Amino acid sequence: MGSEFDRQGLVDIFVTEASEALDVLTKAFHPSDGTMPASSQLQAQYVWAHKIRGASALYGYQGLALMGSLLESTLEEAPSIEASLWPKALEVMRGVVVSLKAQLKVVADGGTEDLEVSAQWKGEVAGLFPSLPAAAPSEPALLAPDYLTPTLDAGGLSYFISEADEYLQIMESLLHCLCEDSKDEETIYRLYGMAHTLKESAHTIGFTVVCDVARPVEDCMIAVRGGEISLSPDVLGVIGRAVEVIRLLVHQDGGKVAQLQHEVPDVTQALAQICSGKQLTVSAQAAAVISPAVQVVMAVRRFRS
Repeated sequence: MGSEFDRQGLVDIFVTEASEALDVLTKAFHPSDGTMPASSQLQAQYVWAHKIRGASALYGYQGLALMGSLLESTLEEAPSIEASLWPKALEVMRGVVVSLKAQLKVVADGGTEDLEVSAQWKGEVAGLFPSLPAAAPSEPALLAPDYLTPTLDAGGLSYFISEADEYLQIMESLLHCLCEDSKDEETIYRLYGMAHTLKESAHTIGFTVVCDVARPVEDCMIAVRGGEISLSPDVLGVIGRAVEVIRLLVHQDGGKVAQLQHEVPDVTQALAQICSGKQLTVSAQAAAVISPAVQVVMAVRRFRS
């Protein structure tokens, strides 16, 4: 009985938080003056969809998580949607919100979500992004220095650095624990929480690049918690490297810009590969991504075995 009560209490909290996020999105999609919001006005609302997706995945609601993901990706890519398709895109996103609210009510009442609803919306969203003609491969553009070392409010940055250093130290300690026991649920949840908190803190002061590295770390931990991927030594290594890259970004060392222009895309792409469920290729390049601190723990484990 106690376990059932605890579960229902957590579900109630989830429903409340998700409902609040949906209310924000509803107001954004339906301006009080009756006008149609522009894609540029709505792009920043992806953070609310991201909250819904993350929380839904953590609680095991696959349909809700998929609809949250569809909203998040559509909002993030809103400026790239053709102008002629924007009214349709807005209609689709409004419909997804309505479906989310309906399914959330089912969950709140103790029912089971209907996965067919989310599957239908997946097809609708796919239609908003027609395939582009294949183009000749080209060298990827280097990340802009002002993206990697942005000019931020000095007071806010100083406070953030102190906070971030503490979060990163805790994350590294949690990674050490996961090297010993990669299935420890409490440690997995704490690492997710640290990545989420770091991302939100960076977002507050406009430190976009830190958000862009912390977000896929958070996504990985959501996938781990949902049983979609496991924490192999390679996965732990990539997350450990992401922690080190974030530390370099936080301290804004101008002499590290050239290094970060390569390391930021390398580590974010590796994290995206992990989240997509693809097996990491063990190579010299992959090994270089593994955090030295994590390598030490892995070496100890091999020695003990």
